[in-house]
Amino acid sequence: MALAASLAAIGVYYAAESSLRREVDQGLERRAERVAELPIGALAFVPPRPLGAPNRPGLPGAGASALIRGPDGEVLMQASDEARLPLDGPAQAVLDGEQDQAFSNATVDGRDVRVLNVGLPTGGIVQLAAPVDDVDSALGSVRGLLVGIIALATLLAGVLAVVVSRPALGPVRQLRRASERVTETGDLTERVPVQGRDDVAGLATSFNSMLDALETSEAAQRQLVTDASHELRTPLTSIRTNAELLASSNGRLAAGDREQALVDIRDQSREMTTLIEELIDLSRASEPRRERALLALEELVAEVVSRAARRTRTVRIETALEPTPVVGSRPELVHAVGNLLDNAVKWSPDGGTVAVTLEHGVLTVADEGPGIDPEDLPRVFARFYRAPNARDMPGSGLGLAIVQKVATDHGGRVLVESAPGRGARFELDLSEIVIDRPAQAVDADASG
Repeated sequence: MALAASLAAIGVYYAAESSLRREVDQGLERRAERVAELPIGALAFVPPRPLGAPNRPGLPGAGASALIRGPDGEVLMQASDEARLPLDGPAQAVLDGEQDQAFSNATVDGRDVRVLNVGLPTGGIVQLAAPVDDVDSALGSVRGLLVGIIALATLLAGVLAVVVSRPALGPVRQLRRASERVTETGDLTERVPVQGRDDVAGLATSFNSMLDALETSEAAQRQLVTDASHELRTPLTSIRTNAELLASSNGRLAAGDREQALVDIRDQSREMTTLIEELIDLSRASEPRRERALLALEELVAEVVSRAARRTRTVRIETALEPTPVVGSRPELVHAVGNLLDNAVKWSPDGGTVAVTLEHGVLTVADEGPGIDPEDLPRVFARFYRAPNARDMPGSGLGLAIVQKVATDHGGRVLVESAPGRGARFELDLSEIVIDRPAQAVDADASG
């Protein structure tokens, strides 16, 4: 506000100065016109007044400060005994015929004057002067008035800024205090009240959304640690018990019991290894989004199917895959498809068939296993959840949770349909990342 008022004041001041000085110049030009109306002879043959001689009548209509100089610059006539106007650069230029007239500024007897130098047809010049004391006084008053206006505008702007900023910046201060409390206490339940629909309200809403995400993430991490510790406790306890049994037997343990203890230690060690690997995979799936690239999803699925077929000798895997270009993370998609296939193969009976189809960006994996009980369906994708009839089978209960995480990260979803005795059918919907949907299908069978 101060800068704007200052710029406006400067503009007003220079406009007033230009107007006042233009009026002075116009007055001098009118006086010059009256002098020019005098007979030429009266201007050419007026003898110079000796110094100290009494005053003669001045130039008619010329005013108090006026004189006539001859072609050589000598003073031919002077209106009064005032100090003579100087023959400065502009006056000399007119005298030399370089210009018809020229304005200049001078000081006569300590007074600032504006001088008009006009050339005469017979040679020489007429110099007319007007004091500018009134102009300077008026400009001084204008300067004082403008300085007062600037000071008042600045003070008013400061008062308005304080009055307006307090309610406007209140939410910002609340946001700052909330962020400080979260930093000091680590309490992610802190929230900022949202009022209105302006940008500050949008900032508060975004801050609350960030806290919601952090709180959810922290709760998920705590739950993961709790579940992981629970799942690790069982194999660790079994390994420790069998190790203590072997250590305390001093060779007196029967060969069969000793062999069984070693088998238990080996199996529990493998289970722990699998669990730790899946925990690592799950943590990687929770990392920020990995680099995405253009992929041929049908080739990726065929590669995973081929690996799964080599690992099993009792289950047949049939595929019907259509070309499906997508933009996604190859490691994550390979992991998700592999988990779906491993789950289907694990539950398929000897001689059973796993059907894998890819159509319109939806991957379907169906098995011929015992199916899933209706009460277990809502918890199939929960971390570490295993149905009662799966407790004795290998696995940690993280495979399908990883599939759901990968699907969500790619803007998709995973669904399951099942009924006891009719197998399970999983659908991994990745249609959101499909960039083209050709109709041509490629059928392939992989069997082991």
